Amino acid sequence: MNIRNFFFIALAVSAGCGGDDTTGGNGSGTTPTASGVFPAQAFQGKALRIEVTGDATTWTSAATVSFGAGVTVNSVALASPTDLIADVTIAGSAATGLNDVIVTDGSDTFTLTKAFEIDSPFKFATTGTLAQGSVLSYTVTSLDFNSQFDTTSTSDPVTGATTFTNLAVNATGGVRMTVDAATTFSVSGTMLVDVDAVGGAATLDSGPTGTAETFDLPKIDVAKRTATPLVAGTPATGMITAPLQTDLYTFNTGASAGVATITPSTTSTTATVGVIVLPASGHFADLLSFSPSFTKLDLTVNDTLYAIYFDNSGATGYSYTMNASTLPVTVSTESASNDTAATAQALAVLPAAIGDSSLSSDTDVDFYKITVTAADIGKHIHVVTGDGGTQTDTLVDIFGPNVATTAFDESSDNNFGEDLDSKAIVAAGTYFIEVSLSTFNGATSGNYTLLVQLD
Repeated sequence: MNIRNFFFIALAVSAGCGGDDTTGGNGSGTTPTASGVFPAQAFQGKALRIEVTGDATTWTSAATVSFGAGVTVNSVALASPTDLIADVTIAGSAATGLNDVIVTDGSDTFTLTKAFEIDSPFKFATTGTLAQGSVLSYTVTSLDFNSQFDTTSTSDPVTGATTFTNLAVNATGGVRMTVDAATTFSVSGTMLVDVDAVGGAATLDSGPTGTAETFDLPKIDVAKRTATPLVAGTPATGMITAPLQTDLYTFNTGASAGVATITPSTTSTTATVGVIVLPASGHFADLLSFSPSFTKLDLTVNDTLYAIYFDNSGATGYSYTMNASTLPVTVSTESASNDTAATAQALAVLPAAIGDSSLSSDTDVDFYKITVTAADIGKHIHVVTGDGGTQTDTLVDIFGPNVATTAFDESSDNNFGEDLDSKAIVAAGTYFIEVSLSTFNGATSGNYTLLVQLD
């Protein structure tokens, strides 16, 4: 055979070997590959149908598909040798990000690298200091048009406050969240972070009780921080550099029972100065006060208080000062018959404290009286009631001078305990202090503590 004929025969044999193609056995000479995923993105907590397409594949009904951790494949249907239909459920806790899509059919494996993305159906944003011992605002925005929030609400006829009855945000690890406003696709509110909070999972319930839909929110990561000690008589300074920034302090009340005060101040004309005070537990469930300043009749020696500087105006770029002090005071007990102005219990030496008082009913009142001299004109009558450890909601009214029916000043009923720093005194005489139960929370009795001083 000559060389020309041998070469021709060799080409003919080579061209007839298509049935031995090791790239997939489709006889086309094209390498089989997985080529597409549709949709290529989905939200956590959703069930959906996903199409996986191939190029030159010969998939069979035995083919399986994986979309990564947290995605359960309920079924796979063979639409054609190059088309698979998978019904999947994505866990609410599935990690967000890009996953590989892997088709397995017998001994053949086809991988689409980072072809399927899992996203949170919510945008979760906070404003403030997300750290231990803080208050901040949050907003949850739904990015999924099929996930609408139930905005059913009621309005308090007295306070005008709105309650969203079918919405609740549940957090763990020492974080509490309130719902203050809501629309179909947005929920916002306040986040309270305990001093020992660690954060963790959070969910949003939307809908009537028993049929509410639960949405998994992004994990709440709480930063650890150490409280700055406050020393009585030594001002501590801080700088506010971000909206709703909080700074955490701790204060020991000292070796003798008395009056503890914590007062923030600033020269800023735009700031709204406030201090949040928590007891030794550091928990917002045990909140002592949130007010421009704090005064407490402290009957516990070496008590620990946590003070959080908080400016809810959102002002930034200013410095502030925190002042703490203690004042020893003699603590007396309530007299048995002080239910009228005529039998008012005299507080002869100021500051004066009553450490064990009670209101037996919602109509019970207690009267105390003080004597104001001419030297005291221009001062203020400062009355502080504590909740007696029972969250008793009190009211304070001051009458006088001399006439127990002449109104002088009254508390605002903003807290369980009252902190009434009266208007300036313009006349000497006897002033009467009335303590009664607030009707705000429906209480019918309770214990309280009382502190009276002239500032």
